[in-house]
Amino acid sequence: MFDRGLLVTTQGIRRQLRAMPWELYLVRLIHHATGRAFPGERLWTAPQLLQAATVRFLRIRNREGWEVYLQPFAGDRNAGYILVDLDHAAPSVLEAMRRHGHEPCVVPHVEPFPGPIRR
Repeated sequence: MFDRGLLVTTQGIRRQLRAMPWELYLVRLIHHATGRAFPGERLWTAPQLLQAATVRFLRIRNREGWEVYLQPFAGDRNAGYILVDLDHAAPSVLEAMRRHGHEPCVVPHVEPFPGPIRR
């Protein structure tokens, strides 16, 4: 059976991985309501992150209220990317960043969940 949500999510992950190429990625899940982290941390390769089982796992956790954060992992070194979470920022923030020489490599736009969807 065709799963459009799985396809769209996989495409989004693929775009983010292309924008931030690296050997290993750290995936952190933070609960929206409590702010606590999901137990355990794991490092993933790009092919592992793109496996259907992994994408399904992340989608289920997201539906349960966990926000998914993906970032290149370089141990105690800097991978060359800085994660800046701009929840509820005005569109002018990105232009201000660019004017100061900080070009974003990934800018996901996430809408609030509209509630139950009938099929």
